[in-house]
Amino acid sequence: MMNQDEILQGTRSVVQSLETLRNEHANITKTLLDKLDSFKNEQLSNRTIVQEEIDILKNSNEMVQLGISEASVLIQLSNYSIFPDDEDDQSQGNCNLKNYHFLLMSKILIIILS
Repeated sequence: MMNQDEILQGTRSVVQSLETLRNEHANITKTLLDKLDSFKNEQLSNRTIVQEEIDILKNSNEMVQLGISEASVLIQLSNYSIFPDDEDDQSQGNCNLKNYHFLLMSKILIIILS
């Protein structure tokens, strides 16, 4: 079973990968928009295919952005001491419950990103 630090590190890695993917989508979308502009006098079928590719990239980019946002929320929650470090301030039961919630949120994020 992964501990909190491993999950956070994995989540940070996922965010970096998603940000890279978002940037790649932006570059590809720009290229396709330029291509679409160059097709002004071309057949409608060529323009339609390029427009469909742009729409697919926009939808994909929305999902990527959602994943980045949700992962960022998970990271921020970990920064607000949802897992107390002071043994005097926590009971074993509370710690286990909070770890369970953290792992549950992580699994939900993984499912969303899949």
